[in-house]
Amino acid sequence: MTISRRTSSSIYIGLKFNDKTKELARLEVVEDIYSRRVKAALIKLKYGKDENLGTLETVTSKQDICEIVRLCELNFQEMDSRDITLLRKAIDLEHKDWLNAIRTDAFSDIYTIEDVMMRIRRWHALLRSLNSTFYSFIFLTALGIGCVDNVAPNAELLREASQLQEKIKKLSKSLSKSRKPKEWFGKGPGVKAIIPAHRVHKHESGAVQAGETSTTHLAVFKGTICRPNTKRQTGYIQMDIGDNVFPIKLFFVPVKTNEQLVGSRYAGERVEFVLAFTFADGYEAYNVARLKKYECTRCKKKVEITSDKCWVTCSCGKTVNKLD
Repeated sequence: MTISRRTSSSIYIGLKFNDKTKELARLEVVEDIYSRRVKAALIKLKYGKDENLGTLETVTSKQDICEIVRLCELNFQEMDSRDITLLRKAIDLEHKDWLNAIRTDAFSDIYTIEDVMMRIRRWHALLRSLNSTFYSFIFLTALGIGCVDNVAPNAELLREASQLQEKIKKLSKSLSKSRKPKEWFGKGPGVKAIIPAHRVHKHESGAVQAGETSTTHLAVFKGTICRPNTKRQTGYIQMDIGDNVFPIKLFFVPVKTNEQLVGSRYAGERVEFVLAFTFADGYEAYNVARLKKYECTRCKKKVEITSDKCWVTCSCGKTVNKLD
């Protein structure tokens, strides 16, 4: 195996200092943005194995996760309070580490989507990087569609997200694997409703499922396949958002659906799906399937029930159960 000079240097540093992290952590240093970053890096380094340096995803200790969050937030406070010349890549990494840390199971505090959005807005105002643009887009969407933290749908936030979606497409054109999902919309409380891609598994059938813990689940949404739906590899779904305050169209691949929803005869079909966020398309629908309808025993109306629910309340007030 050929190892680049940069990779070999990283491996050397990791092997050289991996056994010295406790000693390094005890060094007396003036606490500032840079020293806090070193401390956070040393925590991650403890979890490195062989040729892999530690990353946030490998940290398992609750104490270490909480310490990384604390260090990041102290740095954010310092960034916000005075004019500091900082490395763009370091700021990007710090915000991504913080976002990942506060969504781990080891971190018990629940941050609201709105609180996290405030931090992301500061990040984006400072850098306007691809990452800050992407996460602004994701969290504006989460707030805009109104299914987390009991907030109402917000057309202005969805419109802002749509503008960022176009910027992301332009910024990510040169990236490899830009179609690969980076984040998913789940059912967790607050910020934990946004699930990192490494926690979602794709089966051979093409279906996706959230894993790792029994409390991690993907949210299931409803929508309508857009016309003309004549292409095998390219289709769009208009998502249901309350009174559709601002239309959201999601990309999907008709030929990869379980029911092969290819062709104009499926245009206008009511479907359910789970939602992924990608650089290439912004929104992408997976697990796309036709919605099943059940008859209300009181008013005889056909009621849609998604696969993740056993019952819903009909507009007449009667509970409609799949088993009835």
